[in-house]
Amino acid sequence: MNTDNRTYEHINEDLLAQIIPDYSLALAERFPKEVYKWKAIKWFQDHFDLEAEDFAGMLETVLQKAGNLLSRKHFLAKDSIIECARYNPEHVRKMFRVLFDENVPLIERFQVFKKEAEIFYEIYPTGNLKTYQNDNSISTYLFFQYPEKCWNT
Repeated sequence: MNTDNRTYEHINEDLLAQIIPDYSLALAERFPKEVYKWKAIKWFQDHFDLEAEDFAGMLETVLQKAGNLLSRKHFLAKDSIIECARYNPEHVRKMFRVLFDENVPLIERFQVFKKEAEIFYEIYPTGNLKTYQNDNSISTYLFFQYPEKCWNT
């Protein structure tokens, strides 16, 4: 069913038939290394609760499968946001509430999230020197919340 008004009558079916086996092989090799991302999204979708009483605990649960998307050797976005939520869950809850509010322009949501993370680190002695809440981590939270929208953009 073609719902996007594009026509595909000019597809070279012979060429397509030639590249499908290579694509299938590449996908079979790459998929096992990437499937954790889809499992992380599903886990987040099944467990995220903006109204959770223990917001920090909920964040720790929903982000536990994020792997290197939010935590690497010198990038600790997951630990940082959980630590912030332990100090002031309402501040972090507000950050996510704005981030996931599709009535607010996307650029504004990014800016608010980053600004609020920086303010948080000015107010609370968390021990970390950086917030790690950058475009990468914010994009990851959005992808977890709205994978169908983020995938198609």
